[in-house]
Amino acid sequence: MWIRALIVLLVVLNLGVVVWWVSQPEPPPYRPVQPGPGIAPLELVTESELQALASMPAEVDADAPAADDAIDPATPATDDVPEPVAAAAPEPPAAPPARCYRLGPFAGRDQAVSAQSTLGGHLRRARISEVAPPSQSAERFRILYPPLPSRAEAQEMARRINAAGFQDYFLIENGEFANGIALGIYRNRQGAERQIEALNAAGFSAKMIHEKEGNAASQWWLEAEAVDITANALRRQAHTAQVQSLDCGALR
Repeated sequence: MWIRALIVLLVVLNLGVVVWWVSQPEPPPYRPVQPGPGIAPLELVTESELQALASMPAEVDADAPAADDAIDPATPATDDVPEPVAAAAPEPPAAPPARCYRLGPFAGRDQAVSAQSTLGGHLRRARISEVAPPSQSAERFRILYPPLPSRAEAQEMARRINAAGFQDYFLIENGEFANGIALGIYRNRQGAERQIEALNAAGFSAKMIHEKEGNAASQWWLEAEAVDITANALRRQAHTAQVQSLDCGALR
């Protein structure tokens, strides 16, 4: 029932729209808009008139500069050219962080000077200091791999020891134990014996040397700021037993 009522309503609405549309008066005829006073009417130009205008010579602007007054492109106007800006100087590269070490001990000043010369460009600043021996006697225990017949054999043995995980070593070049390999210095016997047991278990027959420090001579140390080199490489190149970290402020 409600569907039929909806259809009737739609028909009535459509009829109302048709009646409204038919009852509207006709629109007035088109009249062009006349321009206001002082304004010329718009006129269309034919193609022939457009070609005639294109063939006419262009008028010279009285305000345009004459040929004699033209600006030479090679001569820039001083009022329009900006002043050159000085290029900023490139910032210097950042210096590597300072690392300072204390190498030694050396038996004499000559050995410390030789180590400084060997390290060469790796040292930015360096100084050699002397440390007086202790007033009271003490003892120490040195671990040593016995000297080998040649330098090449000693170097090969050092590589094998390093490969086995023992990194605290250096080759002895001169003296009674030349071509031997120093494997650490201990202040107590127990620590030295543990090191020997570990070396023997790895297949290296090391021995312990017991030394007493009584009226010992002075010790010499090389203190320096190192560049582009590790502490382990410093110790090996300087052929010294110890490399201690040092406050760089102490060198100033």
